[in-house]
Amino acid sequence: MCEGEYLFTVHNYSGTPDMTVSDATVKVYFGNQQKPYKTYYIPKEKTGYRYWKVFKYNTKTRQITPINEMSNVNGY
Repeated sequence: MCEGEYLFTVHNYSGTPDMTVSDATVKVYFGNQQKPYKTYYIPKEKTGYRYWKVFKYNTKTRQITPINEMSNVNGY
């Protein structure tokens, strides 16, 4: 992985059904941990969006910044 900041996004390619009905989760693990470091749950209150922006990860600082937002635009 190249040094920098990465945005972890889930994309609903088809658009149907709405991805908020999926009960999707994203689990983040560091190394060989058995338990997730963090679990993100898809926001249920916002429907009609194609992208779930979950978090940003900085490879230099190893910092995770939660976003957990729905959007119709990919990227920052």
